[in-house]
Amino acid sequence: MKYCPECGAALKDKAIYCTNCGAKLDPQKVVRKAPEKTVVQTKPKPKQTFTFNDEETTVIRPMSAPKRQEEKVSEPLPIEEKHHSLFGFIIVALFISFIVAGGSAFLIPYITTSHHAAVEKQKQETEAKALDDYILATSSSVELTTDDLAGLSQKQLHYAKNEIYARNGYIFSNSDLSSYFKKKDWYNQRIKQSDATTNQETVYNRMSKIEKSNIAFIIKYGKSKGWKV
Repeated sequence: MKYCPECGAALKDKAIYCTNCGAKLDPQKVVRKAPEKTVVQTKPKPKQTFTFNDEETTVIRPMSAPKRQEEKVSEPLPIEEKHHSLFGFIIVALFISFIVAGGSAFLIPYITTSHHAAVEKQKQETEAKALDDYILATSSSVELTTDDLAGLSQKQLHYAKNEIYARNGYIFSNSDLSSYFKKKDWYNQRIKQSDATTNQETVYNRMSKIEKSNIAFIIKYGKSKGWKV
C-alpha cells in the first residue's frame, strides 16, 4: 500500500490521483510508509484540591475566557436641549446688538424715570411715617375741631396738647413726657436746635396764634369729658 505525499491518505497501488485531496501522484514521491501522526500537546487545565470527609478530592475547572469590557458610547445631545441652547445664544446676541446699536439711549431715560419714582415714593413714605409720629399732625397749622379730638383717650389728649410744646423746642422735665417724645425722631432733631429750652413760658410766647388757640381748645375739650389734660 502506498500513501499520498501531500495529505498522507492511504491509496491503492495502481492509483494515479489521490482520492482524498485530488493531487496527481508522482511515482518517485509516493510514500510507502504511513506518515506519523502529529500529537498536539494541550495546556493542562488548572486543578483545585480540597478535603471532603478527610479525603482529598481534585476538581478540574475549565478556564473561563476573560470578559470583554463593553465600550461606553456617549449619547448624542437631545434635539430639544440643542434648540434651547441655540435659542439662549440668539437672545444674548440680540441683546448685545441692541446695546451696541444705541439701545442704551432708550434704556437710560427709563432707568432715570424709575429712579426718580423710587426716590419720590421713599419721600412720601418718610412723610407719611412722620405724620404717624404725631397724634395731631396739623395742630400747629390748622385750627382743631371736635371731630379732630373725637376718639382720643385722656392720655392721647394729654400728649396732643404737649405735642405743640414739643414742636417749639420745649425740653420736658416730666419723665413720662420726656420718655414719650424722645422716641420721636422729629423731637430729637428739634431739641438739638439752639432755641430749645426748659422754660415753658418762653416756648409758649413764641407759639403762633393757631397753636395757642389749639392748646386752649384741647384743654376745654378735656374738661367737657371730665379730664385734666
